[in-house]
Amino acid sequence: MLQECKEKLDIVIERAQRIYNNKKIIADNCKDPDPSPGTIFLPVCSLLRDNANQVTKIILNLETQRTSIQTSISVVLL
Repeated sequence: MLQECKEKLDIVIERAQRIYNNKKIIADNCKDPDPSPGTIFLPVCSLLRDNANQVTKIILNLETQRTSIQTSISVVLL
């Protein structure tokens, strides 16, 4: 049962990593437009970078959960 959880979590981590990679590419290639007089300037690129960083935090949390499951599997097998 724990092994199944770990395998499913591995799939989720792989998908989250792909999402992060896509968001990072978009953020890295982003270029904020030059502000024009009379317009509102929105720092879109920093928002995209923040979004990619949030996905990184999710991945780290998932990896922590995977480590906990691996530890539990090791303890059960002893």
